[in-house]
Amino acid sequence: MKTKKITAVVLASVMMLSLAGCSTTTNNKYAKALDAIGYEHVKSDKDIEDRMDEATEDGFYLSTSKKADIESFCDGFTYIDADDCKSLTAGMKMTEDGSELIVLSVTFKDADAAEDFMDEMKDEFGGMGEVYGGFSGVDYADDEDDDYFKLALKSDDYDMEMYIDITIDGKVVNMVMVMASGEDDREEIVGDMEDFYKEIDEDSPADLL
Repeated sequence: MKTKKITAVVLASVMMLSLAGCSTTTNNKYAKALDAIGYEHVKSDKDIEDRMDEATEDGFYLSTSKKADIESFCDGFTYIDADDCKSLTAGMKMTEDGSELIVLSVTFKDADAAEDFMDEMKDEFGGMGEVYGGFSGVDYADDEDDDYFKLALKSDDYDMEMYIDITIDGKVVNMVMVMASGEDDREEIVGDMEDFYKEIDEDSPADLL
């Protein structure tokens, strides 16, 4: 599943970057929203290197404009060329059973690089309606325009929810991804997503359903 592949590499990249040590740049609304919903702001590798599992389950975020940190992130997340990236904020939460929320905000050095990344993400997720849209017991919807792609999937029959929200504004691409299964995990992870959207004062992709 493409979504699982993407979230896995983002998770690995966030962990890699957090252990590399990061700057304390937090002047974007994604970082502020993650802070507001109780995710820990990681300031250096010493913050969580001995308690990564705990930090991941509780939720944490980092924000950086340092070249070395960006290169470390992009080594794991190959969809972004480090040379094209000016700064980034990444947040994550993953339960013991593997349900996860990923938040990523990337400021590129120019609008063309941002558009290229946006196009890649649309290519990855744009065909998912053909795969899931006709499944019995699955509520599925997506919406796409030049500057956004949103996807929502919910199935009580399969006990899962999946949401993807990607937007572009000039040089900035923002992405939120959720995969959650199991009653408790769905309540926790999707609840965090909804709280996050309230903080940034935007519509949740769950509103598509």
